[in-house]
Amino acid sequence: MSPRERIGRSLAATGKWKEIETLNRQALAAEPKKASLHFRLAQTLEREKTIEALKSYEEASRLAPKDVGPRLAIARLIQQKNDTSGAISAYEFGAKHRSGNATAYSNSVLYMRRPKVG
Repeated sequence: MSPRERIGRSLAATGKWKEIETLNRQALAAEPKKASLHFRLAQTLEREKTIEALKSYEEASRLAPKDVGPRLAIARLIQQKNDTSGAISAYEFGAKHRSGNATAYSNSVLYMRRPKVG
């Protein structure tokens, strides 16, 4: 674990999310093509800045297209906005590209089968 990651974890334990966001942005400025840094920033932003978090997850997914983590995070955020087709598409991507990922598959199936409201 890098010193930056250790600092981030200790800040998270104390709930200092603004400081973590700053650390993540500094790391991204140094390495803008690193998908994991976009993912970490998105996780931090999710608490208050959902749209910005979604953009950061999308960039992480673009930089690491075979990594299912960002796609599942995108699906979860889309699902929270009640965008059925978008969430299904994101969950299906996760299910197809990560064989054995029971969570991605079961979330996709459950989401597709839920009763439509309104």
